[in-house]
This record gives sequence, structure tokens and C-alpha cells, in this order.
Amino acid sequence: MQLMNFLITSGFGRNTDCDVVVEKSGNVIYASWGHINKMIEISGESERDIFRKMPLSATPIRWMVDYTGCVSVHGSCYVVPTYGMTKEQKHVVNTLIRVGMLKDRMIIGEKSL
Repeated sequence: MQLMNFLITSGFGRNTDCDVVVEKSGNVIYASWGHINKMIEISGESERDIFRKMPLSATPIRWMVDYTGCVSVHGSCYVVPTYGMTKEQKHVVNTLIRVGMLKDRMIIGEKSL
């Protein structure tokens, strides 16, 4: 979903529940079944294959962010890939912060791929 469509359907910040995943392209996707499940779906791989690749010591949300390149957005923070965000992702995150749907608290992914 494009950013403007997301803002319109979510009520421009009146809803503080901002649980989404932002793809490299800036596309915003609701994480209704959880951020990890949504990123597994985005990867196009099976859950089984993903968890075989993921190190046992990894933090799943941070590892998935690095693996997919997505930004995991929660109302209280957002998790970005270790190698940074695309300009499209930065635009989405900055807009969500500006309209009050997201707190400006960034967590960096874990580089354990």
C-alpha cells in the first residue's frame, strides 16, 4: 500500500497502533499476523527454510529485518537493517514520525547473516 493510502485508511495519526512493515520500495504493509510472519511472506520462502538459515543465537525480528531489507515499524519504535534504510523507507518512517504515528526510536538489526 502506498504511504498516502495507509495514512488515509489509518486516520492520520488518530490510531496509535502502527504495526507495519516497510519494504525497500517504501510500500507499507500491515503486519496483522506479526512482523516476522509478514517478512517471511515477503521473502517468498517457507517458514521452515527461513528458520533453518537463521542462527540459533539470532534475535528473529532483527535477523528478518537484515535478511529482507524491510523496516519493521511498531508504534513505539522501528527496526532498521544494519546497512540502513532506502530513501523510500526513510521517507515513510519520517512521515509516520511527523504525523505522530511512530516514536523516533530506532533499533538497528543484527548483522549475523
